[in-house]
Amino acid sequence: MDVRPGVISPWLDAKTTPVDEMMAMLDAQTHRRFVKTHSPLDGTPYYRQCIYLTVYRDPHDAYFSMRNHVTNQMSEVNIHRATKDVGAGFRAWATAPYTPGDADNFSLEALVDHYRTYRRHANLPNLHLFHYADMSRDLKAVMARFAEILDIAIADSLLDELATAAGFENMKKNASQFVPGAGQGRWKDESRFFNKGTGAQWRDHLSAADLAFYDAKISALLPEEEVAWLQYGDAGA
Repeated sequence: MDVRPGVISPWLDAKTTPVDEMMAMLDAQTHRRFVKTHSPLDGTPYYRQCIYLTVYRDPHDAYFSMRNHVTNQMSEVNIHRATKDVGAGFRAWATAPYTPGDADNFSLEALVDHYRTYRRHANLPNLHLFHYADMSRDLKAVMARFAEILDIAIADSLLDELATAAGFENMKKNASQFVPGAGQGRWKDESRFFNKGTGAQWRDHLSAADLAFYDAKISALLPEEEVAWLQYGDAGA
């Protein structure tokens, strides 16, 4: 959602701004308040009393996830991202510069910049970084860590149920309940929003030259140990 001053999303009434809609949604929450955002930390208000949980994914997989989304969207506003030549599109994504304020910042550098804004403040006691790969390996353990950070006491049996409910298979099976914009005609196939849920799908689509090109680009942006975490999570490989 574009929340720049003066910009109004086309599907909203002209008298209502996206910010108004967001604040109304938050005011309507009767449970513990939470906000989900794709904004980097330098675009997100910081409060000591709030808890920040950030989740990252292997950039290779993030690229292919976006390709899936734009080809599954009813609107073709972002269809240009799904280039016919997959390798060429991947290299263009790995090369494109990050431009602050650009609404179409689909690039490796933009993803890395997002990560950097949180990583550089990872020492803060209320800021926590997670990785999708770790969730895939042991979702229950990651959810237990969430509960501990949020100071939520939870029985082990209930944690098992929650991990099953939050698992990929259940999310895909019940896409109409979990997909963003469910029932609003935003997706050609709502279940495809949860496409495959596995990592390294890109290995079937990228050449050795494509991967070497990417490795050179990301190595110029981050130190080796951070590249390893961003790609593989706590396992680091």
